[in-house]
Amino acid sequence: MKEVTQAIRAQPNIKASAIGNFPSELDVCELLLENEADVDHCDHGGRSPLWAAASMGHAPVVALLLFWGCCIDSMDSEGRTVLSVAAAQDLEVSIYILSVFRLAALEGHYDIVQILVSNAADIDSKDADGRSTLYVLALDNRLAMSKYFLQQGADVETRDLEGRTPLHVSSWQGHTEMVSLLLTYGKAQVDACDLENRTALHSASWQGHSDIVKMLLEHGAMPDHTCNQGATALGIAAQEGHELCVVWLLPALPNLELKPEA
Repeated sequence: MKEVTQAIRAQPNIKASAIGNFPSELDVCELLLENEADVDHCDHGGRSPLWAAASMGHAPVVALLLFWGCCIDSMDSEGRTVLSVAAAQDLEVSIYILSVFRLAALEGHYDIVQILVSNAADIDSKDADGRSTLYVLALDNRLAMSKYFLQQGADVETRDLEGRTPLHVSSWQGHTEMVSLLLTYGKAQVDACDLENRTALHSASWQGHSDIVKMLLEHGAMPDHTCNQGATALGIAAQEGHELCVVWLLPALPNLELKPEA
């Protein structure tokens, strides 16, 4: 490895597409990049390091190159793209694009996110649980990056496998500012339902987030909507003992007549 390091420092743009000839391809590739090797340098056949890594099935190297901002839509001199050679090797490049994309978003690396978006990364791609990156950002209360994703056209109504939207999960978590962002900036549907026919109002009431209950009602949430189990947000809040939620929900119910105490 010492000899390899010396060779790289002497000639940093040694062809990274030849990294398979060295032991520990990932380590050598990372060393090349740290020494300012061109991440998109191509050989005489037009093959980039990403193309070479994909064609050889080196998934970790693919992930590393994506993290360093390589071009993902390059093709060789015969017109073969990275995705086409990856498919031939049964390498699911899309999974690695998603993982790097999501990691960069969660860590606030706008430059990496912008590179991936500009190279046609799917901003609404989902993981195995059906969660988009915006969904995860809302769940984790990453306000600034969520706003950037909304500016880039991310689907605010994206749903996980249970039918929950970013508004559902941010309401459940008690992320008041995120709920406000999704409603006012993202124009999220306030009464979007999951597979159990529960709305964000159900979520907030269940967890006792009275400030979010108030906000959802102010944005037109239906207080008398029932889920598949027949429960309203008021019923859930009362069952869970969330007094402040009940205070906001009770007057909002239509055609409700409160009898004065005798």
